[in-house]
Amino acid sequence: MSTRKGESPAETSNELVDQLRATLGKMELALSAIDESIVWADETGRIQWCNETFERLVGRPRITIVGTALPEVLPLEQDGQAVARAFHPVNLARTAGRPLTGTYEWRTEDRRRIIEISTARFQAEADAPSVILVIHDVTERIALEEELRHQALHDSLTGLANGVLFMDRLALSIARGERRHRPLAVIFLDLDDFATVNDRLGRQVGDELLVAVGERLMGCLRPVDTVARVGRDEFAVLLDEPPDAAVPLRVAERIVETLAAPFELGGQHSSVHASIGIAVVTSHGQTAEEVLRQADFAMHAAKTRGKNRVEVFDAVTDASAQDRLALKLDLDGAFRRGEFFLLYQPVMDLRTSTIIGVEALLRWNHPERGIVSPAEFIPLAEETGLIVPLGRWVLEQACRQARAWDGEAGPRPLTMAVNVSGRQVLGGGVVADVGRALEAADLEPSRLTLEITESFLMQDAEASMTTLVELKKLGVRLAIDDFGTGYSSLSYLRRFPIDVLKIDPSFVETITRGPEQSAVVRSMLKLGETLHLETIAEGIEHPEQLASLRSLKVPLGQGFYFARPLDPEGMRAFLREQASANDERSPSARRPRPRDAVPPRAKPRI
Repeated sequence: MSTRKGESPAETSNELVDQLRATLGKMELALSAIDESIVWADETGRIQWCNETFERLVGRPRITIVGTALPEVLPLEQDGQAVARAFHPVNLARTAGRPLTGTYEWRTEDRRRIIEISTARFQAEADAPSVILVIHDVTERIALEEELRHQALHDSLTGLANGVLFMDRLALSIARGERRHRPLAVIFLDLDDFATVNDRLGRQVGDELLVAVGERLMGCLRPVDTVARVGRDEFAVLLDEPPDAAVPLRVAERIVETLAAPFELGGQHSSVHASIGIAVVTSHGQTAEEVLRQADFAMHAAKTRGKNRVEVFDAVTDASAQDRLALKLDLDGAFRRGEFFLLYQPVMDLRTSTIIGVEALLRWNHPERGIVSPAEFIPLAEETGLIVPLGRWVLEQACRQARAWDGEAGPRPLTMAVNVSGRQVLGGGVVADVGRALEAADLEPSRLTLEITESFLMQDAEASMTTLVELKKLGVRLAIDDFGTGYSSLSYLRRFPIDVLKIDPSFVETITRGPEQSAVVRSMLKLGETLHLETIAEGIEHPEQLASLRSLKVPLGQGFYFARPLDPEGMRAFLREQASANDERSPSARRPRPRDAVPPRAKPRI
């Protein structure tokens, strides 16, 4: 060791010590300022030094840490002796000095923590081997990663599994079932008329309903089963290895029963129903996508066959569902391509056999299928929401057409009846749509009749009431269509601002079969008279039916006996024929001749 001029060796040594202390102090400050905890342990595994970060991590002052074995300071969830052996310098020597990293759980009195420990062995020439540990608290990072994984695999609204997790579990279940030769089943359900809940009560209440439905579904299943939300109002259930073949159907029926109990939504009680499809896997070689598709197809079959029911997938279901899906895809562009058109059916005064109005009927001219039945495409339009702009277009076209026929039907202008969908009524825009259509056509409001099915009105009578009152303020007339099929209560009928009752064709069809059938129509007619409502009989096809209705003094009627639905030019010809017959003013004035064939039983809707 050399000394500077004028300094003794002792003075030089003291200065070097001071410099070393200063350097070590700076190093300790630097080591304590970083986020990682740093620990130095000797060859016995006891702590010789640690930084302030480690003190804060374990909540102990350094004076109580130094000289203590690491497992005593960090009582990790793993076996303490195993941890000590892993961090012992002798064992670390086997790694040829390469750093080792491990992640461990550390449970304190108030929380569970995850720490990551990196170790490295070092040894000075004359010293015993030692080990340096760098410890990082990764609790928040792990929690964030777990939350991100959960979000990626679960529905944010209901907390249920999402489609990604469901398909993963379904694929694993199929593979396991093939190894064990065990069956599995998938239940796919769609809430019926869910869109009307959103339209009537708002999206927030609709979300509350979805959460409540998810909770009820969970209550119908075993812990090993999986329920997932796979669409806006669609849920899928995986029944893993059901005990017997009847279990899937029993579970589906239990779901139907559970959902039938009223939900309290938006301060009022509302009911909800579901169309349910079941696919059972008993053979090898099916993919998760194929199984879910089969259950989806069965669900659509349930919806097509009346809703609020359960269907099990089979070959017939497959063909029907694929056809329905293709039609649904075609429907998306049909409105834009102008494939829809209106036909008009006369409404007749049965006492004089003269026309007093018409009903507008929507048709779809499919480029490949030809004329598609409204019974097929109207439910699809309601599901997709297309029914709202389509219904608006029907209103506009029908009002213009009614105005265009002025002067051709004699001194009394024709009335125009238009069917209105439940989604239009509850959507909040139908009042404005009707007002615009009347104004654009310059049509007197009293000449427009809006027909709403009785079954829809009774689904949500209170919500419908508000819209009906607003429509009446415009001056239009309101009709209950298909009367006798919706189980109306007399109290509601008195409250509805209704002008017309339309007797369902099923009652007209059987009116000639005996006194009991005619008594039903007589009671409906009497009810209409009591409530001061106009009554129209639908579906008149044969002269015997017309004679029975006349004997009961039913005032108005329509059906293929008088005319099939006509295009505008065909209706003009019908009006000219009517005018000619009226001009004869003779008791033998001929009534309109029957037109073409008897129609399908299902009455078109819009």
